[in-house]
Amino acid sequence: DPVFYEPGVPGFSGPFPEGIKCLTNLTVINLSSNFFSGSIPNWIGNLTNLTNLTLSHNEFNGTLPPEMQQLTNLISLKLDHTYLSGEIPTWIGNLNLNRFDIYGSSFTGAIPEEICNWFVEPFDGNVSGSYFDYNDEWIVVGSVDMRNNLLSPFWPWCFTLNLMSGQMTGASPPAMYLPQRDRDSNGNRITL
Repeated sequence: DPVFYEPGVPGFSGPFPEGIKCLTNLTVINLSSNFFSGSIPNWIGNLTNLTNLTLSHNEFNGTLPPEMQQLTNLISLKLDHTYLSGEIPTWIGNLNLNRFDIYGSSFTGAIPEEICNWFVEPFDGNVSGSYFDYNDEWIVVGSVDMRNNLLSPFWPWCFTLNLMSGQMTGASPPAMYLPQRDRDSNGNRITL
């Protein structure tokens, strides 16, 4: 059983490759920069060894199947530049992602507050200082990019706005950063 599936040369088309469902030891699927279309199949949830799923730059559509919440080893989910739509499901926050990219897709609705599960350790009331008093190890996620979707302007409590890069225009801010003690020393960020 291979642990990595990548078709190689771009240009493949059709539905999500059905044969992948038998490769239960896969840890990485990269179908990026092709012309795959249709929905993400429900059986994707049976590939529980997956750590990286990249479906970027394809013509996938529909919503994220709830079976994806069974991908508890997943750390990177890249769905940017697709036609995937619907609300970001609340169960997404239960995955231990350090990369979540839906840039340029068609997701709608509010960003679920459960996404904050990726970023913070429990509040430590014994630490004095700013409103966000966390220990030095609290940042988990490396990159979240949600720009160019149809998300509502409700931001979960774990997002803060960095206005140093200019004024906010339109309904969504240009960049969102994790609440942290020293923004300049850490490249972890959320962009919307």
